[in-house]
Amino acid sequence: MDFIIREVENNPEEIDAVKDFLYGQIMIEYGIGPTPKFHYDIEGIREYYILPENNNIFIALDGDKIVATAAIRAYDRDYSFFKGICSNDDTASIWRLMVDKNTGGMVLPVNWWV
Repeated sequence: MDFIIREVENNPEEIDAVKDFLYGQIMIEYGIGPTPKFHYDIEGIREYYILPENNNIFIALDGDKIVATAAIRAYDRDYSFFKGICSNDDTASIWRLMVDKNTGGMVLPVNWWV
């Protein structure tokens, strides 16, 4: 299998396809549908991952089928124990790392995000 890994494009059709993939994976793994308390960033993919300069979301494609996602977001939490240690200038979080379990043998290269 040859996978293509690339940034999600800023167009409604692709964003909807990413949402469908993510919600499908969440249903399989957690047995829940879209839940605003937990999935606000999925509903706001453009605002959370595409538009901000330090954020991004990637998809892995097998042909035209999305088989994995991974998002990176500048640190945006306000945990007291990280005050003065983590900031959105020098810390990032990995979000929405999902791989379709039917994509057997998929191995991401160490530098897939570069």
